[in-house]
Amino acid sequence: MVHAAKILARLLVVHGSGYSKKFSEKNGGYTVLSQHLKRWWNIPALWPICLSILLGRDIALLDLDRPFEVSELRNLFLGDSQLQIAYPEMLPVIMGMLKSGLRSTVLVSEPAIDPDSSKTDASSTACPNMSSCNLTGK
Repeated sequence: MVHAAKILARLLVVHGSGYSKKFSEKNGGYTVLSQHLKRWWNIPALWPICLSILLGRDIALLDLDRPFEVSELRNLFLGDSQLQIAYPEMLPVIMGMLKSGLRSTVLVSEPAIDPDSSKTDASSTACPNMSSCNLTGK
C-alpha cells in the first residue's frame, strides 16, 4: 500500500494539475483513494505521503525515515518555504483517514457498559500519558 501511494503521489505532484484533474474527473480517483485508504489509517508512512500530495511536495525529495512526530512532520514539510495547499481534492481523503482512525480508537477504548451500574469508572479507560497509548488499542 505504501509503495502504491508513493507512486501515486509522485505522479500527481510531478505531472501537475492536469494529471490531478484527469485523476479526479475521469475515474473519481480521489473518491476511490479515500475509500481504500480508510482502513490503512494506522500506517505512519501513509500520512506524510498524503500530506505531500495535499501540499504539492515531491515525495522523492522527502526523507520518510524520520520518526513520526509533529516536530518531524513540520520540519519535513516546512523547510525554508511557505506551505500552500496545492491539491485540495486530497483533503477529503485525509479527513476520511482521520475519521476512520478516530472511530477505531473510540470503539477500542470504549468500556463495556454494565446495565446494573449507574456510572462508569473513567480512570480505568484513561491513559496516563500519550506515550503509553497507541491508536490501535493493541
